[in-house]
Formats: sequence, structure tokens, C-alpha cells
Amino acid sequence: MHRKHLWILICSLLLITTLAWSDEWSDRDALKACLKNWGNHPFAEGDLNYRTIAPSVSVYGIGTSVRDDRETQQPELVLIKPSVSVFSKGTLKLLNPQGWYCLESKVAVFSEVDIRIDCRANLASAIEGTTVQGSNEKRDGVTVFGTSKVTRIGCGKAN
Repeated sequence: MHRKHLWILICSLLLITTLAWSDEWSDRDALKACLKNWGNHPFAEGDLNYRTIAPSVSVYGIGTSVRDDRETQQPELVLIKPSVSVFSKGTLKLLNPQGWYCLESKVAVFSEVDIRIDCRANLASAIEGTTVQGSNEKRDGVTVFGTSKVTRIGCGKAN
């Protein structure tokens, strides 16, 4: 790895710690940002009931992916804690058709992040995106020398 690439990697990881895991940034702040990004949503902002999906980390192909296959009958607000992928392929499968998924942050460094979401579900990011020599389809999270994409699945199912 060239020094330039190593420097970008180190800066990216420092950015992760300052943006994604800051004590000043609460779950409620992230959820409020997502609600604002959605505009029209079924939730009362004063009383947010939500479920949390734990953070996921994958480095050199070792780590966890996110799979949410819980189905609810009513709209469900779901906060996805930071997802970090370094020299890996990270996958988030968000399969609740009633899910309103809020990405607290997503970081891909020399990686590919593949978000597969039910066609009827909703997705928003709590932060603006940054891309350095990569492809970040929705401009959410940080992508450095990598790609991030969102794919809708199950669109042929009856609603």
C-alpha cells in the first residue's frame, strides 16, 4: 500500500471516530435527522419508539453483516448503528416491508457496501455523505476508494 493510501485510510478511520461515535450525537439526533430527510412519515417526533440494530464491522472480510428479517404489521422506526467496512464487502439486508430504516452512518474504505432493502421499506441517512475516489450512490456515509449501493428487492411481491 502506498503512503498516500495509508494516510487516507488513517484519516478516514479518525473521521469515523469523530463523526459516527461522538458522545454529542445521540440516537435521537440521528432519528430526527432521518425524519427530516423523509419529510412525510408516520411517526410523532415527540414520542419516538424505535428499535436499534447493533453496529457492524468488517475488516479484511472478517466481521458481521446486518440482516433484519423481522416483519411488523405497523410502520417501525429502526436505527441502524454505524456500519464500517474496511478492505471487505459489507452487506445490510433490510427486509421489513414496514421498516423505516435510519442509517446513523456508514463507512466504506477500500470496500463495497451493498444495502439490500425491501421494495416497500424506507431508508434515510442521518448524515451527509463524503466520497473520495469511489462511488457512493446515495451520498450517505463515508466512502474512500470503494463503492456503496442500494438495491430494492421483492418489488414483484403483492402489497
